[in-house]
Amino acid sequence: MVYWRQRKSSTAGFTLLEVLAVIVVIGVLAAIASPGWVQFLNGRRANSARDQMLQAIRLAQSEATRTRLPQEVRVDNSTDPPTIVVRGQREVIGFGNFPASSVGVQVTPSRDPIRFLANGAIDPTTTSNDPPFVVVISAPATGAGAARRCLVIESLLGSIRQTSPGEPGAPAGCS
Repeated sequence: MVYWRQRKSSTAGFTLLEVLAVIVVIGVLAAIASPGWVQFLNGRRANSARDQMLQAIRLAQSEATRTRLPQEVRVDNSTDPPTIVVRGQREVIGFGNFPASSVGVQVTPSRDPIRFLANGAIDPTTTSNDPPFVVVISAPATGAGAARRCLVIESLLGSIRQTSPGEPGAPAGCS
């Protein structure tokens, strides 16, 4: 006796309506998450640039005390992203990993270069203003929602601290 197997029609798979519903849900979730993600990336860029700037300032300060010669830190905003010049060596902020117009550096009051004397103190002849002076790093460099981070050199002795806008003790130049 021969048994014929009955073929069952397959119902596996998704309908067009189900696929469209999933695509719409994914789009809505992406639209909700993207501003937060962009803000997170901008904050990471600003932190990285602040850390790089802090290292450059500390390097110049320690080299001044080690060699007993004045040392300078220059910020070159004519390039995009800006560069830091320490001991004649140029270093791109973000080490070349940041896209154009993603980071800006501003020194307030305008002091170029930041010069350290042989004892590691800030050269008082470079400015008539008293400390503190503030290095403001923002990502993106322009536009709304910029993540801002600051370095504050508080005294002629060159003490440096990190801060962000809105933190207690943040100077006016950091806002």
